Amino acid sequence: MKVLVVEPDRVHQQLYKELASKVGVALLMASSAAEAMKLLEAKPSLVICELSLPDMDGLDLVGYLRNRPDTCDTRVILATSLEVDCEMERALSLKILEYWPKPLDMRLCHRQLRQVLCRNNISVVDLDEVVCRLEISERLYVECLEMLEGDLRAMPAKLRTLKDDPHSQRAYLTSTLGACASLGFRSLAQLLRRLDYCYENDMKEAGNLLLNTIQREHSTILGVISAIRRNWLIHERNF
Repeated sequence: MKVLVVEPDRVHQQLYKELASKVGVALLMASSAAEAMKLLEAKPSLVICELSLPDMDGLDLVGYLRNRPDTCDTRVILATSLEVDCEMERALSLKILEYWPKPLDMRLCHRQLRQVLCRNNISVVDLDEVVCRLEISERLYVECLEMLEGDLRAMPAKLRTLKDDPHSQRAYLTSTLGACASLGFRSLAQLLRRLDYCYENDMKEAGNLLLNTIQREHSTILGVISAIRRNWLIHERNF
């Protein structure tokens, strides 16, 4: 999951980096509309855009997104310290999802960002919530994620060895996906029920669903691990 932030101010850039690390998404950062246009090739799923940019009005940039076939449906959040009442009608016509006034309320931003991501059925890890629920440290959480990531890498080969034993295959799969759910990948709770149904009715469909899940969740887990480690490095440099 990639989020493009278009923000010329370095202080707010840092705040957005912290927000991304907590939510567990990959962050693309642009200081201008020109930089943002280049980063669109990375296909971000969400754009958080400042209204006042040095080279273009933020809503003009959103209009540019809406006119491109590959970004016309990209979700957009608008952030600014300016009054936007006169621009609200235009913002609505451009399908702006949320408006974040500055100074930012980071708790509200955190909650709304999670809601936006979950609307798109994307697996998102809320690090603070999961660590609190499990009553473990961030470092132990990362160790668990690394074990899980290794299990996901090994899963296709392991399932092939169990191809003649659907009961054992299903038990192994359920155990691994249960670990994903415990570590905060919420979409997997629903996936478990779908897999149970698939194993009862169509083994081939269950296998295809499994492979798609491994690819999606493996990438998400690696992104979360990377974000947490970056957070540690920043913290260690500051102290």
